Amino acid sequence: MHPNDLVYKTLIKIIVTIISEYPEQTMWSLIAVIKSSIVNRALRGQEVAAKLKVQSCHRPTLHKASSRKPRDEIMRIAQHTTRLADSLLKLCNFEISGRPASMSLTRGLGFPVHAVLPCPIVVPLQSNLTAILPGPSAPKGKKHNPYPTDQPQLQSSLINEPY
Repeated sequence: MHPNDLVYKTLIKIIVTIISEYPEQTMWSLIAVIKSSIVNRALRGQEVAAKLKVQSCHRPTLHKASSRKPRDEIMRIAQHTTRLADSLLKLCNFEISGRPASMSLTRGLGFPVHAVLPCPIVVPLQSNLTAILPGPSAPKGKKHNPYPTDQPQLQSSLINEPY
């Protein structure tokens, strides 16, 4: 937490605004903070999530010119991300006994593919999560999109297990 209360509140407001504008890219960062084993960090992440929920509840009706996501869409993305993160953490901590040559993600490791996929967040590659700033010659007044519009998302059809 920042020692200056005004700075802290301003930072939280900026973070919540960015997440509500680009949840498919930024939810990875928020879930990493929420799922942190460091208690203070996890609490800050939960505070951001609570503010995100409150802000999106009080958001006025969206106009077609706005690129902001509706409240339901942001909450749906947050729920999917949480389910996926919980399942991935469980998968990371799964103990494998013996030395199997191959293992089924769903049957052998208990990964709930159909419960967590498809997931509306983008594949967490550096290139997909790095915001692109407008160049100095960018036209004034036009809304800049810092992320490509055709980013890959996680789909259950990508997992094709023969076992």
